[in-house]
Amino acid sequence: MTGILTFAAVVAAPFALALAHDLIAQISTDTLSRRYFWLAYFSFVDVLCVWSQWVSCHMFHSLTPDLDDMLSARGKGAVHGWLDAKTSAVAQGTVMMSGAGSAAFLVYIASRSPKMTQLLSIDLASYVSAAITGACVFNCMYWLAQGAHFARVVTRPGYLELSWISPANTPGVELLVRCYRMGSLLAAVGSAACIFPWVYWMNHAEPTILLRIAKWFLVVLSAGVLIPISFVPQWRLSMAVSEYRISVIRRISRELPVHPPTQGSQLTNDLALRVDILEKVSSSPSGVIDKQSVAGALLALATALIPTLGQLMLR
Repeated sequence: MTGILTFAAVVAAPFALALAHDLIAQISTDTLSRRYFWLAYFSFVDVLCVWSQWVSCHMFHSLTPDLDDMLSARGKGAVHGWLDAKTSAVAQGTVMMSGAGSAAFLVYIASRSPKMTQLLSIDLASYVSAAITGACVFNCMYWLAQGAHFARVVTRPGYLELSWISPANTPGVELLVRCYRMGSLLAAVGSAACIFPWVYWMNHAEPTILLRIAKWFLVVLSAGVLIPISFVPQWRLSMAVSEYRISVIRRISRELPVHPPTQGSQLTNDLALRVDILEKVSSSPSGVIDKQSVAGALLALATALIPTLGQLMLR
């Protein structure tokens, strides 16, 4: 409850500054409506970021029992050590401060355009609102990057103990893939929400070189985050599943006769069982990337780029 109240106070800070400023300065009604619209919009982005992190954390915590079941003793030690290092308050605080500074600098770039200044009525509240949103967005980006790296950690040699009959259908693997798909979709929605204001502003103000650079910086940054979280984890898990599956097939094949049975001969029960197991393992999926995975990744990229594509189509 304390965390919720603290977050609400932080989100409300720009509104308090804007109200204090408006009580002193004489501002037109039209300017006031634009100002509070964008303050509300960026507050929505803040809430979206925190909610997305809560959903992702909830999904990850729910899969931890199955994740532990598919890890070896070495794998469990590595994952627990990785979690301790990446959940450091210092690391996250540094990233959030960088995000706050970057967002404030983007507002400064916008303030260099006279038409942008008229459009947004930039003042202290604008900088504070942008800094809060930048901190939230960069923290989300931090965890997206770490989530992509997590797949590399768990798929190191000797860390996995998958279901030998169908490695791709190991519960931990399936739940982890589902978590990555949800993460990429949430990241796409967040990216679109961050890019939309710049696309709107550039259609209503003079598109200076600095504004163009800022917009494409956000587009490239969004793609740089989405592509790893959408493709890299599932590729790493697919490679691990394929290697594990091949090792099982190789082990069973070594127990079979070198030459196939002659025509009319009967298989022993033991040999028939081995052949049946080999057929089942061989027919199991060789990875976790399927049509649904590709469609989900493409949908995430398309969602993130909707604002930019819309601007290009309107021109």
